[in-house]
Amino acid sequence: MKSSHGDEDAQFAKGMASLELSKRQQEDFGDQGSHKHGRRRSQTHQAESREGWKAGILHRSRSSRVRNPPDAATTANILFTGDFPKNVENDIVSLKRFYTKYRSTVCRKCRAPLGTQVSVARHIKQWSFGKSSNGSMKSVCSTTCSACSALTCLGCGKKPRLGINVKKTEHGILDWCCSEGRLIAIWFMVARYDEIHLQMEFTAARNSRHPNTNQPSRDSKAITKGVGYAENDLSWDETPWEPIYDDVWGLRGGATATKAIDFKQTDSMTDKVLGQILFFVCALLPVLTEAATFDRDPPLTLRTFFQLGLLLDRVAELLRNDSISDLSERSSLYFAVLELVRKLAGHPATSTLVTAERHYKKYTKGLEVISGAEVQTAWVRFTRGKGAGQEPLSISGTSSSLASLLQSLVKQSSIILSNPQEFGGRSGQKTLDLCTEVCVLDATIMSIAPEDKGKNKDNGGGKAGTRPGSDAVADKWTAWHKEHGLEQADEVPGEYFHHLRELRNLRQSPRGRVPRLIKEIAEISTGLPPGIIVRVSTERPDAIKCLIIGPDDTPYAGGLFEFDIFAPANYPNEPPKVHFLTTGGGEVSMNPNLYNNGHVCLSLLGTWEGPPESKWQAQKSTILQVLLSIQSMILVSDPWRNEPLAQTDTSELALKNARDYADERQAYTILFAMIAWLRHRDGEGVWGEAVDVYFRLHAGRILRTVTEWARRNRRLRRFWRDERGDVGGRQCDIVERLEMTLAARGYI
Repeated sequence: MKSSHGDEDAQFAKGMASLELSKRQQEDFGDQGSHKHGRRRSQTHQAESREGWKAGILHRSRSSRVRNPPDAATTANILFTGDFPKNVENDIVSLKRFYTKYRSTVCRKCRAPLGTQVSVARHIKQWSFGKSSNGSMKSVCSTTCSACSALTCLGCGKKPRLGINVKKTEHGILDWCCSEGRLIAIWFMVARYDEIHLQMEFTAARNSRHPNTNQPSRDSKAITKGVGYAENDLSWDETPWEPIYDDVWGLRGGATATKAIDFKQTDSMTDKVLGQILFFVCALLPVLTEAATFDRDPPLTLRTFFQLGLLLDRVAELLRNDSISDLSERSSLYFAVLELVRKLAGHPATSTLVTAERHYKKYTKGLEVISGAEVQTAWVRFTRGKGAGQEPLSISGTSSSLASLLQSLVKQSSIILSNPQEFGGRSGQKTLDLCTEVCVLDATIMSIAPEDKGKNKDNGGGKAGTRPGSDAVADKWTAWHKEHGLEQADEVPGEYFHHLRELRNLRQSPRGRVPRLIKEIAEISTGLPPGIIVRVSTERPDAIKCLIIGPDDTPYAGGLFEFDIFAPANYPNEPPKVHFLTTGGGEVSMNPNLYNNGHVCLSLLGTWEGPPESKWQAQKSTILQVLLSIQSMILVSDPWRNEPLAQTDTSELALKNARDYADERQAYTILFAMIAWLRHRDGEGVWGEAVDVYFRLHAGRILRTVTEWARRNRRLRRFWRDERGDVGGRQCDIVERLEMTLAARGYI
C-alpha cells in the first residue's frame, strides 16, 4: 500500500504535467508518484511545488479549462492501429470525446484539475467509503479536490446536489448530481469491471509462470514509475480485490493474501463483486417511463461503454451456461445478469446491445485505457504485446447476440416450469423464480425484435453457429436435432423398458431426487451433441431411453445404438443404471465394455475400476456425462484396446486381433445398428420419427461408408448369418442387403 503522502504528491505531479512543465520537471515530480521515490522529496521542495502549481492555475481565467482538449479523432488515430468496423471507429471517437471532457473538469473553487487526479480505481475506492474527507456525504459522480477539499461534481463542475437523485439497491445507495454525472458514474462502473477482469487474468498468468514465488517479503511492492495512475498495481502479496473497499462492495479495505490465490475459492468472491457492479449499473441505466431527460433520451455515448468494455462479454459468457443447477446455486448473480439485460432491452437507446451481434474482442487493455487514460499498472504492462501491436483494443469477427444466447436458458427454464410441483422449499422457489425471470425476459425481447431471437452466430471467439464448410445434410440434421434431440414421450418406459420392474416398485421418491432429475433433463435439452438422441417419460423423469449414433472413423460409424437408463431410488448418491439393447437379441457383444447381456462397463457407473476422479460424484456427475462417456470412450476406433490386457500389447498378433475385432464390429453395426432398425421399425413408437429422419438424411453417407469398409473388410460381402442375424444361416452380402433395405424404405 502506498502512503497517503505519496498519493498526494502523485496528484500534484499530475497537475504540473498538465501545465506542460519541462521534461526534467515532469520526470522529477513523476518520481514522487511512486512509493519508492515519494518519500525522498524534501518538504520544502514539495511546498514550493504546490504553491507554484496553484499559482499557475489561478493565473488562468477562472472559466477556462486546464488545456485545450485534443481532437478526439486525431487521438484515436494515434492510439489505435489496424482497421475497425465503422461503428467501432465511431464508438472510439465518441468515447474519447467523453473522456477528454471529463478529464478537463476543474475544481469549482480553486480551479485545480480534477479529471487528471482521479483514476477509476481511486474514485471507486474513495466513493465506497461513503463520505468525503470533509465529512460530507458524497455522490457517485463527485470528487474531493486535493488542494482545497471542495466537493465538485465531475459532470457539471458545480457543487453536487445531494439527495435529489437517489436509488437504493441491495448493495448500497446511489446518489448522483446531474445527467452528466450519471453518465460518468456508469463509465466508472463499467471501466472498474474491466480492471478487475484484467487484474484476474494478470494474476493467474503470473502465478502460472511463477508457482513457487507467490509469497515474497512484505517489502516487495508494485513497480510504479513515471506520470500516471498506479492504484491498480499488484504487489506479490496483494489480492486482485485490493482496490475494492468497504461494506458497500462486500469487502473490507486492505485485504491481502499471504499465499497464492486459490481461484476455486474466489469464485464466490468474483460472483459477488460482479453482481454488485451489475446492480449498480442497473440502478444508473435510463428508464423510459421516468421523466428525466437522461431517462427519455440518454446520450449516445452510453452505448459505447458497453460496446467497448468487457461487461457485456462477461454477461454473454454467463448466458452460455447450460447448467440450470449452476444458475440456481449462483442465483444472486444471475438475477443481476437478467436485470441488466432487461434494462438494456427495455430502452430504445440500448436495445440493440441485446438484440444485435457483438464484436468479439480479441485483445483489450480495458475501457479506461481505451478512453485515453495513462494507466501505469502491472496488468497493463503485462498485456503489452499480446495483441497485433500496442493498440488498446483488437477486434476479430462477431459473436452471438445476448438474445440468441438466452435461448438455451429459455428452453431449460420451460422444462423446469412445466414441473413446478417438484420444486418446494426456499431453494426450489428460488429456482422457479429464476426460470420465470428468464422466460419473461425472453418474451420482452421477442416483443422488441422477434426476428433477432433465433440468430446465433459466432465468427470470432464464440461457440455458437454453423461450422464453416459444413454440408447441407449436417445443417438439416443439426436443425432437427436442436428441436427434437430431447423430447418427452408417453411411450417411455413402455413394456420393453429393461428397468420396468424397478420403476414400478419405486412409488415414493426421496426428497430432492426428482428436482435433480428435472434439472438434469433441462440441461440435456441444450447440451446434447447431434450424435445423441434422448426420450424421457412424460410421467417419470427417472425413466430415460437413448440412441447414440456411432462416431465417424470407428467400426460403429452411422449405426444407432440404444440404451435404457433408470435413476435408482438413491439417485444421485448412486449412479444411474444403464442397459445396452443393441445386441442382436443377446447374440453379440458390440464392445469389450458392452456385453451381449446388456451390461455396460464404465467407471462412471461403478461397473468398472478406475481412478477416483473417474468415479460417480453425487454433486457433480450427471446422466449427460454418462452418455458422452459412452460415445467417446466406448464407441472408439480401436475397440479391442478397451480390453485391459490388450491396451499395451503391440505384437503382430495383437495388431491382427485388433483388426479382426474391428472388422467383425463393422458387420455387427450393419446388421444390428442399421438393417435391424430399417426392417423391424414401422415408423411408430418412441424412435419412429427419429429413425426415419436420420436415415432419410444420412442414407447416402451411410452407404458410402459401408462400401468403403467392404473394400478392405471382405467378410462384409460373405457374412455367414441369416437375415435374422442367427448363427448358422447362409452366406450373404450384408452391404448389398443394406442397400436393398434402404431402397425399399425409399431412402435412396
